[in-house]
Amino acid sequence: MRRSLSWSEQFDALLNATDGNMARIKQLLFPLGVSTAGGDLTGTWISPHHLPPQSGVQAQQPWALETPIVPERVSWTEAHSTSLWDEVTILRSQLRSQAQVIGALKQAVQGLLEEREQQKYQIYALEASLRLLQGGPEQRALLEQRLEGLRRELQGLRGQVQEQAQAQIQTGPRKCSATSGLHLELQNERQLLWEESEILREELKLLRDQLSQHQQLLLKQMAEGRQAQTRSWKMLDQLQSGQESKEATRSEAQDAQREQDLLRTSIHVLQSKLPQGATFAMSLSSSSSEVSLPDGLQKSTLSNMEHRNFQL
Repeated sequence: MRRSLSWSEQFDALLNATDGNMARIKQLLFPLGVSTAGGDLTGTWISPHHLPPQSGVQAQQPWALETPIVPERVSWTEAHSTSLWDEVTILRSQLRSQAQVIGALKQAVQGLLEEREQQKYQIYALEASLRLLQGGPEQRALLEQRLEGLRRELQGLRGQVQEQAQAQIQTGPRKCSATSGLHLELQNERQLLWEESEILREELKLLRDQLSQHQQLLLKQMAEGRQAQTRSWKMLDQLQSGQESKEATRSEAQDAQREQDLLRTSIHVLQSKLPQGATFAMSLSSSSSEVSLPDGLQKSTLSNMEHRNFQL
């Protein structure tokens, strides 16, 4: 209580100082035409242009408003008003700082009062629970009733929490619509990637099959080329052997032709030595022998050609 009275006394002192400053300002500004209605400090200096018109010659002359005749007293009042205005601004700043300090003091006092009330409530609750514990069975029964009430309150709070959770679950699909949509989009992209991977696997398998087929075809063509090469070598050997046999038969025919020429020369020599009858008989025999020799040569050449054709 003493601490609260000290705060109140300090607050009253600040208010009294403020009231004194206000009274001083009113006394200083009242003869200069400052508006102080409602205790407002935002008064302004009233110039002669805003004053009501004067009666007489100056009121009839229109140029009196533009260039008024200001006495020497007005200059002194203007200088005095500027000094008063500076003092007013200083007082305003002081009042603002005092108001801020008062607000901070009020908040501190309010916090201390609330803390004191909370501590009092806690002390009362602890004293009551201590009395119930120190008392007899009736007081214990009351304590159990209080505990039961607290349990019921706790159950009620749990029910409220469960209801809020159910409400959140019901409104959850709306909130989770974006996440569910994102999850579905990810699943769709995953499915598309899996399908594309399967298609690529099938294409790779087809390419491997085609490559194996091309390899087999190439090996087959290489084997056929080797077989054709062996056949061509064999045919070349046969042609070479046939050429050799032709040359042999040709040499044999030339030898036979030479022998025939020798026989003819020998027959002519014998005819020249023998008589006419013998010559005629010898001519017949020689003609028959001449005829027989080419037939043998022809047969030998025919047999050689047939053997050669059979080999080819």
